[in-house]
Amino acid sequence: MGRAAALVLAAGAVSLPAAAHAQASAPPARPALAATLTQCTTGVLAGDRSVDFTGSMPVVEKAVSMAMRFELYERPGDTGPYTRLKVPGFSTWNRSDRGVAGFVYDKRVERLTAPSAYRVEVRFRWLDARGRVVKTARRTSASCHEPDLRPDLRVTRLLVGPGRPDGTAVYSVTVANAGRSAVLAPFTTSLTLGGATAGTQTLTGLGAGGSSTLTFTAPRCVPGSDVVATADAGQAVDEVAEGDNSGRTACPT
Repeated sequence: MGRAAALVLAAGAVSLPAAAHAQASAPPARPALAATLTQCTTGVLAGDRSVDFTGSMPVVEKAVSMAMRFELYERPGDTGPYTRLKVPGFSTWNRSDRGVAGFVYDKRVERLTAPSAYRVEVRFRWLDARGRVVKTARRTSASCHEPDLRPDLRVTRLLVGPGRPDGTAVYSVTVANAGRSAVLAPFTTSLTLGGATAGTQTLTGLGAGGSSTLTFTAPRCVPGSDVVATADAGQAVDEVAEGDNSGRTACPT
């Protein structure tokens, strides 16, 4: 099942009554032939992300019942092709009642992966009294784009000040949140000199798009050695990417 294993499906059908059986004074409107993206809900957590699709079809001449089948497609990331997902509840034919004026079927998929885009292809069939197919059609919905809304901490600037007579130096570290949501819990930033930790500091949080500059007073680095600062050194924050948290520079001579 792969990426599709965590998806949760909900579905429902509506068969529109024929005019002769309608309770209202006016006959019901015939639904359009369409595959529609009806709602796309984004969120930081998988449980907040969902998409709703609707397939609709009107009755045609010689047909006494209708059927439609949904196929779910995903495009991981922001580019590339769509591929079909094998999800329970998809790829099966959903049948209408007999003698109705139209057929509408809704599907909701929850716990979507981000970043990804989702759409459906809906196949339609019209059947006669003996169950034979008298007409077919196919429609593709618009896409639901699910951005990754988690924070993304990075060290965007690392400066080494001149050495002091007492053998120390001042290190300036700028930490930025390049993600789309705020960090709401404390996290640590560490300073490493020549592979050894020289100090840590804690930020109580950081807004989306925000930055903060920390100042470390630590032993003077050895000229030419690595100076490394790492945001979220304790990996307390669930981020878009963990591999871009560090900034590195060479100790000046």
